[in-house]
Amino acid sequence: MKIDTCIKQSDVTQARSTLLQMLAIARQKQLGHEDLMRFESLFGEVDDLLITLANELLVQKEKA
Repeated sequence: MKIDTCIKQSDVTQARSTLLQMLAIARQKQLGHEDLMRFESLFGEVDDLLITLANELLVQKEKA
């Protein structure tokens, strides 16, 4: 997979940080259990994608 070189590791780190902040806010909002579980599931999926992206960026950096 070829990743656009304008994406940096720091961008991925910032995105994960923002995602964690959003999860913390959602927990404070006293959402219903079902809504919170859906949000946490979505958070997990997006976080997995960000980790995959970070790993791909490292691989491309090592190849360069």
